[in-house]
Amino acid sequence: MIDGLKSKIVIVTGGAHGIGKAYCLGFAKAGAHVVIADIDETAAKRGGAEITNDFGAPTLALHTDVSNEASTKEMATRVLDRFGRIDVLVNNAAVFSVVPMNRGTIENVNCLAPGNTLSEENPTEQMIKFRESSVGLRALKRIQMPNDVVGAMLFLASPLSDFITGQTINVDGGISFR
Repeated sequence: MIDGLKSKIVIVTGGAHGIGKAYCLGFAKAGAHVVIADIDETAAKRGGAEITNDFGAPTLALHTDVSNEASTKEMATRVLDRFGRIDVLVNNAAVFSVVPMNRGTIENVNCLAPGNTLSEENPTEQMIKFRESSVGLRALKRIQMPNDVVGAMLFLASPLSDFITGQTINVDGGISFR
């Protein structure tokens, strides 16, 4: 496992489901203290209990609506009150195809760009077919799963990437170079 994440305070927005949940579990396995910030508070609390039971890691589950500035400020305040600092923020909540990328500037950050990932907990047959549609375009010929992006995220949050900034890392099974 990647060193340097033990006892780090990590917020994962959208951390109750899909890729965000996989990130939370990965950080907990690495010894981080995980904040699951999600609009689905029930699932966030369930995920926090799972992490605490399985890994003994301190967690905080928060109802957070990332489209509401007051909600995100409340999230930050509650994390600082509980843990005293924030070491890593994973802005995972949102759906890329509906978020305009020109709403403002983003400074001294890295971006992890997952491919078409089967992140639904109970996917319909139609959703599975949609996720399978990109398999033929990849160098790695299989459906991408949430755990496929966790290693890259842990790397970006660790001291191993301290001199990397302003980069986008594609974790898409090789679609981006085909």
